[in-house]
Amino acid sequence: MLETVETRWFFPGKLPKKVQRWHARLSTHVFDEPERTDVYLRTRDLTTLGTKLRQGSIQFKARIGKAKKVKFTPHALGTLATWRKWDFPTDETDAVLETLFQNKAHWIRVRKKRAQQYFCWKQNVGLMDARAEADATCGVELVTTRVKSHTYWSLALEAAAPCKSTAGAISGGPPKYARRCIKAVMAQIFAESDAPRCKL
Repeated sequence: MLETVETRWFFPGKLPKKVQRWHARLSTHVFDEPERTDVYLRTRDLTTLGTKLRQGSIQFKARIGKAKKVKFTPHALGTLATWRKWDFPTDETDAVLETLFQNKAHWIRVRKKRAQQYFCWKQNVGLMDARAEADATCGVELVTTRVKSHTYWSLALEAAAPCKSTAGAISGGPPKYARRCIKAVMAQIFAESDAPRCKL
């Protein structure tokens, strides 16, 4: 189980080139992932619980507590939420999958192309380069998605604090470190003059 602190924005249409250039300049920790297809379970409320099939595993994601509206910068207003995630390996012959897919109308395929940046944060230091010594790390992801004939793009930040104890079941340290990390990253990346305007 992994505990994270996240914020996300979604926009219709193609990913603007100027946003791609802005994202590419943010740091030296850049990871361009190959396009993939995730399969999501349709539910009435995707804001508190999510289920998806991704690259040989089934993933569950549940929001802990309420999402809070936060004004990160004058150009970035979003919601900050804490999530817990479970990831279970599976395969096409898994009995659980056979049960889940009995009604395929409940599932939707989403094609994704994602680029990730990573930042590290340490208490009393702030943002830093040494990931091994960090109290928290934050990914900044830019994603293009295609659902049937519709195209969207999104910007998301996801932070987690490494667990200091191997005895705990939760992979993640104090959520307060993750929140401080994500806010520090937000302040830095939106200080750029060409940063996108992200509002609710």
